Amino acid sequence: MKVKEISFVGIFAALLILFSLITIPTPLVPFTLQTLAVLIIGGTLRPKLAISTVALYLLLGFVGLPVFAGGASSGPASFLLPTGGFLISFLLEVSFLSIMTSKFVKYDHYSFVYPLLASVINLVFGWIWFKFDTGMTWKVSLFTSLVPFIIPEIVKCVISTFVSQKLRVIIHNK
Repeated sequence: MKVKEISFVGIFAALLILFSLITIPTPLVPFTLQTLAVLIIGGTLRPKLAISTVALYLLLGFVGLPVFAGGASSGPASFLLPTGGFLISFLLEVSFLSIMTSKFVKYDHYSFVYPLLASVINLVFGWIWFKFDTGMTWKVSLFTSLVPFIIPEIVKCVISTFVSQKLRVIIHNK
């Protein structure tokens, strides 16, 4: 990687950490802005840099730095908690979004579709993980870990679409 690319990875990883610290506590699954940061990263950076950014974030949390939601949990055990699936799915989410954005998105209103699909990946993967980790029924886990986050996630998709479009113009001169 070039110095400029390493800088982007560091800057966007810092953004992800900052957004992860902004939380609204809810039972079991906190509401955070970290998914907004993942959407901005995936919608702005090319795949190699976007994936590297989220991988760095996950690595920092894995080694024990308090970078995950609210700064409360970190270390390898964080990935085994009921919310661990949401963390792991960030790599799937950012991979999908950055690939789709770099290949297909033009700067118009249709670019909202890819962040929305990326969010579905995150929510569904996280919900399934949550269900199996907690032993809750499908219905209870659905209404605990997915349904309350649908509307906020749609709002994040709209915000990330506009922010990413502006950042792509600045970063990629497009």
